Amino acid sequence: MKVFVSSTYDDLKSHRAVVEASLAKSGYEFNGMEHFTAEPRPPLDVCLEAVRRSDVFIGILGMKYGSCPPRKRLSYTEREYRLARGLKKPVFMFLIDEQNARIAPQYFEADPGKNERLERLKKGVLKQYNVARFTSEDNLAWQILASLRIAEVRARETSLI
Repeated sequence: MKVFVSSTYDDLKSHRAVVEASLAKSGYEFNGMEHFTAEPRPPLDVCLEAVRRSDVFIGILGMKYGSCPPRKRLSYTEREYRLARGLKKPVFMFLIDEQNARIAPQYFEADPGKNERLERLKKGVLKQYNVARFTSEDNLAWQILASLRIAEVRARETSLI
């Protein structure tokens, strides 16, 4: 199963690395920006095509909204999420536990406009999905693997009925 992992990068780099390793060890194929190569296409086209080619979408939201394509207001992460929803892919969302996670000051969104967009995105996600909150890299990886495994078991049970 090909799993697309969407998040901001700099603030969640170590989280992404642990998630990638745990997915690989568990037999899942990680698909994310770390695997993109040089291409003659805009970055937005590359990441959206990667979402299309994936079986499952994992969205990880921390304390940053993320970068936006030139002259656009929606971040790459939000665009990836919206595409996965539009394609009716299985979407699993994970939000940082703002009360219990240790978050370095540089990983808080400084831009008020982006902070508003991040909060709006989080509120929308909370209305659409049962989310899991994470406190650390290992906690996030464990929750992702558990969610994928439960979804696989339920899908098998449904196909047997």
